[in-house]
Amino acid sequence: MSAALSATATTKLRFENADVVVFDPVSTNRSASRGALATLGFRKVQTPYDPSALQQRMKGQTADLLLLEMRPDPAPILGIIQDIRQGRLGLNPFVIIIATAWTLDDDIVKKVVQSGADDLMGRPFSIGFLGQRIRNLLDGRKGFVVTSDYVGPDRRRDPGRTSSAATFTVPNSLKLKATGGNDTIAIETEIASQVARSRDGVNAEKSRRNAFQMIIQARLTSAALDNAAPAEMITADLVKIETLAQETVTRTQNSEFSMAFQMCEPIVMATQAARRGEEVAHHLKLIGQLATTLYSTLCSGRSTEEIEYDVTQTVLMIQNRSVKAS
Repeated sequence: MSAALSATATTKLRFENADVVVFDPVSTNRSASRGALATLGFRKVQTPYDPSALQQRMKGQTADLLLLEMRPDPAPILGIIQDIRQGRLGLNPFVIIIATAWTLDDDIVKKVVQSGADDLMGRPFSIGFLGQRIRNLLDGRKGFVVTSDYVGPDRRRDPGRTSSAATFTVPNSLKLKATGGNDTIAIETEIASQVARSRDGVNAEKSRRNAFQMIIQARLTSAALDNAAPAEMITADLVKIETLAQETVTRTQNSEFSMAFQMCEPIVMATQAARRGEEVAHHLKLIGQLATTLYSTLCSGRSTEEIEYDVTQTVLMIQNRSVKAS
């Protein structure tokens, strides 16, 4: 928080300016959740009643807290959470998300954790319990990690486990509004600034990981081609590479990595040519070279030897795992 906001911050939590979205398909549950939030001091609460209404509410808008029921069908809500975290839906990928469910079985717990939600609460819950869980996310919210397929709270249980995913602090707009005083314009400006910086950080990390995945996929697909793999398998692998390249285009355009944005176009063109059956081996080699250059650009400071070592080790690990599985 800026010095100006810190100077006006108070110890008492004030939630009246926080934007909350409560999703639950059952009207009595929505009313109960809204009443509990009102008791805690929340005044700006919206209650979409189906997944499409929730998605429409989040399009091009922001929120500070989402309270989302998983039942009876968690799939569309989990998809919305993932779209938010990946930056595909809404203006703030770092909004606090609390999932709720009447039955906390292993399957729903696993799916919620993998979606990137901050917390999962069982229903029914008391007002005091909800208030405590919200306070926990103001004072002790987990740092976020970015991997090839996940953006969300760091839930790695073994802190000593080797991982390339660094943890970083993300904006907590609910905390800023609850503790930032009366200058709402200054608070909103601070939130927008923090979200923009963190979004750029996520996009940079995702783009680096995408580039590395494209290198690995090009190597594996080339090996599969040499081993006379079915054409459908080769095409599926090329689609994966093109999808990664297209996502990197989206994440790097209008950013400090404009050069990376320009470098993705020839990768897309090469994958499309290979999918048409045009000199597939040649284009796969070209994709690998282009992706390596892209990765090197996004990872300034890493030598060609270091990159090649990481790529070789990763390819060997995947191939050995495939052999064991067969």
